[in-house]
Amino acid sequence: MKKQIMAGFFIICFLNYSVSHAAEPELPEDIAIGNFPAVVAYLNKYISYVIDDEDLAGLNIAIVNNQNLIWEKGFGYADVENEIPATVETRYQTGAVTGILTAALVMQLVEAGKINLDENIQVYIPDLNIKTRFENTPLITVRQLLSHHAGLPINLFKNSWSESPPSFHALIDSKTAINASYPPGLIYAYSNIGYSLLGIIVERVTGLSFTQAMRKYIFQPVAMSQSTIENKHSLDKLAVGYKDEKAGKRLFPRDTPAVGLVSTAKDLSRFMRLYFNKEINKHGLAETIRVQNQQVQLDIEKQVGFTWYLGGLNVEKAGPVVWRGGITPYHRSIVAMLPQHKLGVVILSNDSRSWDEINKLTERSLQLMLQAKIGIKLDKLDEDSELPPQKIVNHPNLLKDKFASAYTGFSGYIKLTGEGNSYSASVMGWGLNLHKDAENKNWFNLEYDLLGFIPIDLSWLSGVKVRPVIVNQRRVLIVYYKQHQYLFAVQYEPDKIHQGWLSMVGEYQVSNSDALLESMKIKNGELLIKNNQLFFKYEFPVWYGLTLTLPVKTISDREAIIPGLGTGLNETVSIKEVNGQRFIEYSGYLLKKQNKTEDFLNFDF
Repeated sequence: MKKQIMAGFFIICFLNYSVSHAAEPELPEDIAIGNFPAVVAYLNKYISYVIDDEDLAGLNIAIVNNQNLIWEKGFGYADVENEIPATVETRYQTGAVTGILTAALVMQLVEAGKINLDENIQVYIPDLNIKTRFENTPLITVRQLLSHHAGLPINLFKNSWSESPPSFHALIDSKTAINASYPPGLIYAYSNIGYSLLGIIVERVTGLSFTQAMRKYIFQPVAMSQSTIENKHSLDKLAVGYKDEKAGKRLFPRDTPAVGLVSTAKDLSRFMRLYFNKEINKHGLAETIRVQNQQVQLDIEKQVGFTWYLGGLNVEKAGPVVWRGGITPYHRSIVAMLPQHKLGVVILSNDSRSWDEINKLTERSLQLMLQAKIGIKLDKLDEDSELPPQKIVNHPNLLKDKFASAYTGFSGYIKLTGEGNSYSASVMGWGLNLHKDAENKNWFNLEYDLLGFIPIDLSWLSGVKVRPVIVNQRRVLIVYYKQHQYLFAVQYEPDKIHQGWLSMVGEYQVSNSDALLESMKIKNGELLIKNNQLFFKYEFPVWYGLTLTLPVKTISDREAIIPGLGTGLNETVSIKEVNGQRFIEYSGYLLKKQNKTEDFLNFDF
């Protein structure tokens, strides 16, 4: 019944959408070399269309050609309720975009001889307490912190965003131990914790607070007069953040070296123009956009510099596309550039629903600017090309009888069954069929079985392919989507459940919730045993009907991990006693067992 209701809902939404929304502006057919005004005219219409069509709160953009700011403009509202428009002076929380400035600051200190990129970080932070369950692992280096290969957790989420956050210095408090998720150098795993540690290193080698160091080394030399490292004094001209068309609370970050930058599109365009300057090597910036992970097999096609992504956006015939995006509870941001052509774009938004749109807008802006600069003409900007030649992944296919197995990854537990040219799987509660691609025989196409008996290709699934391979002695699933390959899941082989966890089975609710968790609307979950395996299960409140089932692998009577490979996986959960009560603790949150309810997992938000 739930699938039938959802199918009807999708049909109604599609019919309503096709009737009520204006047509998208047509792309300019020809843009002469140097005709950037034609690009600006089109983007002006297109962004206005997107703001109206998606009903977004606000958005700011700045585009750059070499050392020239070609265009900047605000669209929509900085404050919807009070009808305050977004202008070029509107400021936004930039999230992980902060890291590109932190990396540039660290590189200046490297150039000055105050920091060694390949030095053990505990030379600079001897009081740092990192716990590891991996034997004979190398020490973490500054370079690995910068490139997110230190093996640290994504975050200590509790109180990471609040109205009065603690200092990031709490990470080196004597009572705080950071549990490593991976051995250093194994795989890319984004970590706010890692960049906060870089902030501490900056403070210790300069004698300045991180905010003072950022002002001295970055903001003042680059003339970023409207930029700050966030605190309660940064509210001036800061756009109100929105989620589901509702204004969110004014939340501030704890991990300011990782996500604390408040800025404007113009200020960030000034910083980006440093990369188009002939003296880029003088300030160590060249190293920040050099590939740092060429030898890391599990990163597949992902190439990264120092928090910059070196690829992943689709801009044809452009050479390297260098970019970094940022997500906060209510704001979204992206900075992207084509270094070979000295073109760039900055897009900032105060609407949490805008991520897909600003990514699309980034690709479109860069593609049109490239056309205006060197004369490349493309018929379509959004069409996927054929499967590209393999780049990094050249490992042998798995044997057919090994493909059918259990896997785990970002989408939780996956059980693949079948053989030969056809398999089936359940992913987040969705039944999927996998059929061998007729042209690319190493790959399988995905098909969703709507209502259980009508096989159709959903639009977002039609270009998705899956391939089983062996990488670094691990059996993994690689996904191909929009011309790029990603590590999707790793084979999961459960061990015996440790005795201490057997009594913890039941339904759970976070007992020490905070503003961040409230903004995410995740409140309940269930620890359960099925087929002698331990799982944690919860339902996405935003995506009705989709459930995430995560395997839990116990490593002692008190500790367990959420297994997998990549950002946010392989992290530690533990059993913790507080005032005689037992909780499951994850990233600072305490989950308390609840009484059984009939309506469990039927969220009503």
